[in-house]
Amino acid sequence: MDTKYPPKTQNATGGRPADGQETAREAIEAGHEVSDVSIKGLMIFGGSLLACVVGVLVAVAVFFKGFDLLNHTVNQQRSRSEPAAASLVKATPDYHGPLMQVKPEEDLRWMREHNATELDSYGWVDRSTGVVRLPIDRAMELIAQRGLPPVSPGKTLEGLQRERAQPQVFGQSLRP
Repeated sequence: MDTKYPPKTQNATGGRPADGQETAREAIEAGHEVSDVSIKGLMIFGGSLLACVVGVLVAVAVFFKGFDLLNHTVNQQRSRSEPAAASLVKATPDYHGPLMQVKPEEDLRWMREHNATELDSYGWVDRSTGVVRLPIDRAMELIAQRGLPPVSPGKTLEGLQRERAQPQVFGQSLRP
């Protein structure tokens, strides 16, 4: 009797051993896998995957064609309803220069110089309310000497800053 392998078992009908056990025994004796991958199963899976990919591509192409036809129809209706020149005049706001940055490096350099000048100089932010701009170093000296303003309970420094800030839209004050 072979003690190296488990004994062969029979199925419920008393016939041959179960397929899984026989295949395992053959694989152990042969030293490698003895069963092959199902070619039919692989072909069905590959064909199904290919059909799905082709279906998605066709659906996307149909959607794009539909959007193109819709866009073409809308453009035709617009061209019939108003002349092209009138629609351009209404749609184009009045710009006083190019809409793109022609020389971004120079623009960046100018912006940095402008910001440095603003941060390192005195000036009025709002003369009517008495708000001034100080150089950063001077502002730090004043805070070190005087300390931060007292904050009442329930208010934060950020809340005070928001209250004191004057909201503006396009350079015009929103407060009277």
